[in-house]
Amino acid sequence: HVDEAMLTGEPLPSAKTMDDTVVGGTICQDGRLVVEATSVGRDTVLAHIIHLVESAQTGKLPIQGLTDRAVRVFTPVVLVIALTTFGVWIALTGNVSIALVAAVAVLVVACPCAMGLATPAAIMVGTGRAA
Repeated sequence: HVDEAMLTGEPLPSAKTMDDTVVGGTICQDGRLVVEATSVGRDTVLAHIIHLVESAQTGKLPIQGLTDRAVRVFTPVVLVIALTTFGVWIALTGNVSIALVAAVAVLVVACPCAMGLATPAAIMVGTGRAA
């Protein structure tokens, strides 16, 4: 029996017989195992997994393009709303402090920074943990 948990996540070892494939890094739990290496270096399963994780972390998903476009539109709109809020509060109260607090509140509540940063961060963490 061979423990392939590091590769498959399966908690139970799998039975292997002659001519079965065994991946490097798996553990023979009982008996004797004689293997013949068929892949080395960049051709191994581990190398392919590393390549997939790296390409997933460096590539852009369609959702990232969507959030980038949304942030490009959303940011100027939020700035206009904040400036309008400031102007309305100045006109209504004449108090710069209250107007400034209201404008900053609009910026804090509608900050697109969270949207623009959260998507790539979530993808990086997700692919890293999945590997």
